[in-house]
Amino acid sequence: MWICDPYTLLEDAMLMIGLFIRKNNELIKLAENFNKELLNTQHLEIFSVLSEKQRMSLYQKSKEISWTYLKVSISVFEGSSLRNISKLKEYNDLEFEVCVSFYLRDYNPFSDTFKIRDKTKDDAFWKRYLDVLKGE
Repeated sequence: MWICDPYTLLEDAMLMIGLFIRKNNELIKLAENFNKELLNTQHLEIFSVLSEKQRMSLYQKSKEISWTYLKVSISVFEGSSLRNISKLKEYNDLEFEVCVSFYLRDYNPFSDTFKIRDKTKDDAFWKRYLDVLKGE
C-alpha cells in the first residue's frame, strides 16, 4: 500500500502500474537505485522515502516506457482529489478511458433517505468538471 502525495495521485498511480503491473525493467532498476525497499515493503509513504527529484525522475521514466497492450480505466467520483487527468496524454502510447459520475444516488444514514443528483442536464456542471479534470 502506497500513501501518495495528494498533488501527484495520478503520477503515483501510473508509477505503481508501471512497476507492479507492467513490470518494466528500466523503471524497476531506476526505482531500486533510489530505494531498495520501494518494491518490497507492505506500507510506504512515497513522499517520505523518495526525494522530489527522485520522484520526478521516476514519473518521467514512467511516461517514456512502453504501455502497449494495456488500457487504463479511471473512475473519477464526485469529490475526488484526482486532478489533471489530461496528463495521461503524456504517457507514451497509453490507451486510457476516464469515467465520471453524472447520476448519483447516495444513502444518508442520519435521515434514512436517499439523495439523488442528476447532472445530465446541467451544462454548468460539465464545464466546471471538465475544467477541473484538465487542471484549469
